[in-house]
Amino acid sequence: MYPKVSPNVNALILLKVLLALANTIIIGTPLITDYIKAESRGKAVGMQMVALGLSQVFATLVLVPATMDMTFDKAFTVSTGVLSLFAIPVVFMIREPTIKLNKKLKRGQEG
Repeated sequence: MYPKVSPNVNALILLKVLLALANTIIIGTPLITDYIKAESRGKAVGMQMVALGLSQVFATLVLVPATMDMTFDKAFTVSTGVLSLFAIPVVFMIREPTIKLNKKLKRGQEG
């Protein structure tokens, strides 16, 4: 589809966002089902899709034009720096989930 929509920049952006969203559902869903409560999974997937869509738009509208006239080395360096600025704070936000045991289950383990 990329060659067919490439003359139109807006269609290219939309296609890239849609493909990335489809891939993220496949890739990110196992983590959501493992670590997020059943009643919150829809919200988690929605938040993940919004973040991915915004990142694709940012990459296409900001990073590509900003690095278009650079050499590949410089363009990858700039892209890596921008990704690091976004990724490093997120690493510190992630924490291990606290597992809450049922009260009956706790009493059974104690006695």
